[in-house]
Amino acid sequence: KLSEQFRAASPFLLLNIIGYVIHSRILLDRTIGISRRFLKGSRLPSFHSFADHKKFLLSHPEAIGPDRRDYHSMITEGTDWFEMPLKYVRDRLVVHVSPRHLLLLGWPANYNDLQVHYVPVDHHTGETLSEAAMLRFSARRLAREIQAFLNWYSSYAIQAVPKSKWGSKGTLLASLPLPFQSHPLC
Repeated sequence: KLSEQFRAASPFLLLNIIGYVIHSRILLDRTIGISRRFLKGSRLPSFHSFADHKKFLLSHPEAIGPDRRDYHSMITEGTDWFEMPLKYVRDRLVVHVSPRHLLLLGWPANYNDLQVHYVPVDHHTGETLSEAAMLRFSARRLAREIQAFLNWYSSYAIQAVPKSKWGSKGTLLASLPLPFQSHPLC
């Protein structure tokens, strides 16, 4: 009976996970825009793309100044989960799907955490490739990583943004562009 329930729900679970991956990336891209309120310098990173922002900080560690070392450290060293699995899953498996693959939902035997298994398939033979090429992705673990980052980022931004830039309502949210203000999570 449990198997039947899972089989009925699994297409929707996968759809929810795909939506979660896409919206997580959008949320991070929008969040990084707040940094323009407190980062200063002649060469600044992108404020539209989390990936470009991080890439710039990795290649120009001195660009945002010594007073933002903790910011630089968190973005460049504390967000490994961004490239793998978030960016990889979103770019390779959801948006720009190129190789044939199988997507499987399941629970591993050692803990209770729904996982997505990505198994590449050989184009010529149709056989699945080695286990080394398989990706196991835990949406719950990624959600915890993103939540921890957003908690850190919000605390950091509140301390870093001068009160004069908070907007007429005296809140940081009031000073953000309108699409950000109308977001349901805000």
